[in-house]
Amino acid sequence: MKKTFKLIGIAVIAAVIVFSFAACPQESGPASMTFRGSDGGGDYTLKITQDAANKAVFTIKANDAYELTYTGGGSSKGKVTPVSGDTFILTPNDTSKPAITAKVSGSDTLTGLTANTGTNIVWDNGSQTAAPGTAITPPAPPPASGSATITVTNQQLYGYSSISGPYTAYNGIGNVYAVYEYWNEETEEYEPVGDEIGAVTNGKLSFTLQKAPPAEALGLLTAGMSAGVTVSDKNAKWIIVSFNFSDGSEIYELDCRYLDGPNFNSLVYWYIDKDVSVKGSYNDAGYTFYIDLSLKKGFNAVYQAGTGDSMKMTTAKPADADLLKWIYHNMGL
Repeated sequence: MKKTFKLIGIAVIAAVIVFSFAACPQESGPASMTFRGSDGGGDYTLKITQDAANKAVFTIKANDAYELTYTGGGSSKGKVTPVSGDTFILTPNDTSKPAITAKVSGSDTLTGLTANTGTNIVWDNGSQTAAPGTAITPPAPPPASGSATITVTNQQLYGYSSISGPYTAYNGIGNVYAVYEYWNEETEEYEPVGDEIGAVTNGKLSFTLQKAPPAEALGLLTAGMSAGVTVSDKNAKWIIVSFNFSDGSEIYELDCRYLDGPNFNSLVYWYIDKDVSVKGSYNDAGYTFYIDLSLKKGFNAVYQAGTGDSMKMTTAKPADADLLKWIYHNMGL
């Protein structure tokens, strides 16, 4: 038996890790903007969709539709009313519920949420969450390509019982490990190697990975490469970094991802032993893979976006990367 690393294998791994990537741009339909922020209990996502009457370049205006969601909390839908600079008034469809003042920064960051009446946001299902005010923080950006270190600091960890969610904020503790699996030619078995790199405290994930994987764990990037995909350096070696989480009683997989309707989006990390580009496309059983990677020696953030019949892989950070969440789940789910 021989060790092979195929890009088709990458797709299989990504499907197990759970289809990865940054959401594919919409070719038609109304334009939308998404803003995200986190507090101590979870993530807020505010999506504003252009009203049909608001033509030309999309800027948020009165009567645009909004959907505000909170992980582990609820959702609120309605219309954007008065707009002033970076401040919007969100009026729920159920006008018996208080309006919400939202403040944003740039094109993707939510910086404030205040209930216009009382201190709680009242969701469409009647549940309530204390409005965070300005106590919202943006997610940490991933490392640049070719970084010698992967660092994640104080990021909320989520669990779920099915791939489609719902995601529930984790509040416990645990240990975090970086794991590599490689084919041992002598035993003819896959063997895991890894190290403890961090911890989860009160549901917040922090770790630093700065140790390169063992040389014997690396495989040729070109091995078993599908036709239509070109690797600029045929001697380049690589491996995918896997992360595990243990709460003391069970070991789980850790992934960085989010769902966008039918699309599946995620971030995975590759380690590469030299600078190399991987470009091209291929088809496998009716599923098309599009690859455009500019990899630097070291750890690289690779974004994957899967739809019903294709997957795109890129090292370019997509506009909606801040929507990614760290998720723990049972092995293989």
